[in-house]
Amino acid sequence: MPNPRATRRRGQALEQAIRDAVVELLAENGVGAITMQAVATRAQTSKPVLYRRWPDREALLRDLGPPRDAGHPARGHRLLP
Repeated sequence: MPNPRATRRRGQALEQAIRDAVVELLAENGVGAITMQAVATRAQTSKPVLYRRWPDREALLRDLGPPRDAGHPARGHRLLP
């Protein structure tokens, strides 16, 4: 049963939650940990929400993966060949 107190995030808040999930998963376990299910779970959203925005994992990583020179734990991590 859905939580009646949960709020539905949209727009910028949802994008930020998804971006944070990608960065956290990368920092913890590397690019292999990035699956649509893992990102959806970490961001507390659903896979259909992700697939409405990105057709696949590679597109998600291209759009939301951390910049190589950013100051975060996954800094310098090459996402895709």
